[in-house]
Amino acid sequence: MGCIVFSVGEYGASKKDCKVLYIIGFSFPSTAPQSAWASLIAHGRDVAKDRGCQYIMFDVAPNGPYTEGIIQAGLSARAQVRFTLEA
Repeated sequence: MGCIVFSVGEYGASKKDCKVLYIIGFSFPSTAPQSAWASLIAHGRDVAKDRGCQYIMFDVAPNGPYTEGIIQAGLSARAQVRFTLEA
């Protein structure tokens, strides 16, 4: 139903021993039901575990019809959801 593009990297300069699965892109129907978003999160968790990652971070701009899907999927997964704003 969709496609995920990811990379594995460090959490940051202060946590070089912490691996993160960065979701850097995805192709997903904007009308996908909540169950599809839950499946995306579940699959991401499996991939992260396989790669030895402690965290998953969506490094995509939440705009258009995907904003609500990303937010709701994060909330349903009981995840910490953050956005970066330019000053």
